[in-house]
Amino acid sequence: MPNQSIIVSLIGAVLFVASSAVAHAASSEWFETTGVKMRLIVQPSETSDEIVGALDVHLEDGWKTYWRNPGSSGIPLQLDFSQSQNIASAETDFPTPRLLPTPSGDVVGYEKHVVFPIRFKLGAQSGSATPFFSIESSVLIGICADICIPVQAQFRIDHTQLTSSSFDELSVLRQGRAALPKPFHEAQHIVAAEPAEGRRVLEVITRIPQTASNTELYAEGPPLWYVPPAKLVSRSGGLALFELDLGDVPKDADVTKTSLRFTLVADGQGIEQNFTPAAK
Repeated sequence: MPNQSIIVSLIGAVLFVASSAVAHAASSEWFETTGVKMRLIVQPSETSDEIVGALDVHLEDGWKTYWRNPGSSGIPLQLDFSQSQNIASAETDFPTPRLLPTPSGDVVGYEKHVVFPIRFKLGAQSGSATPFFSIESSVLIGICADICIPVQAQFRIDHTQLTSSSFDELSVLRQGRAALPKPFHEAQHIVAAEPAEGRRVLEVITRIPQTASNTELYAEGPPLWYVPPAKLVSRSGGLALFELDLGDVPKDADVTKTSLRFTLVADGQGIEQNFTPAAK
């Protein structure tokens, strides 16, 4: 008798292919240069006023690109959709990052293959099943190997290209959403945070899975703040103590009155949590 799990997997694959037949997506031409190739993919969402999309980035071996908070140097991804038609807004999401070594120091980012999901809000509706739009994207992305360079590219997709879909395009869109940090949960979250006595350091206690072999913590504050990746100080059971260096935070800033966005990573699985440190 066939294995039940195999049957379930086959049914899931059939349903995915069947749904893909009506879920039309479109892809731009590939842009290729030294170190990277990339394309833009879009697909109408289940709601009539939105389009889901992604910037699909493939890095050559040894090359890396940056998270939205890239560290002391580096160029985070920048996307400009201002020349688009019938696009009211566009919001780019960043997958869970990693701490990566480079000749000039560690960077926070990605290597090999990364998908940046994008959510487009349409303007006026045409009343048809396929809404009118034209997406004009100007991309600036920093990539780094032995040297770090900015790469610029242009992409264009409009509604007339939504005539068919490939498994590859739809798979990339699904992969991009799956790689985003999740909401915090009982097994992985910030427990407490407070300034260290007499030092410009924030001590952060986190809950992580006891089986995690690698854990990282990143914090983001207001635009003028720079907070480097946290240093893991100790682990005990399911708790981990980190220290965040506040040396580059403005001297007059009060961290205990500021909500920080934390990204806590355990074996590549990330959560995001807003948390305001407590005063001593």
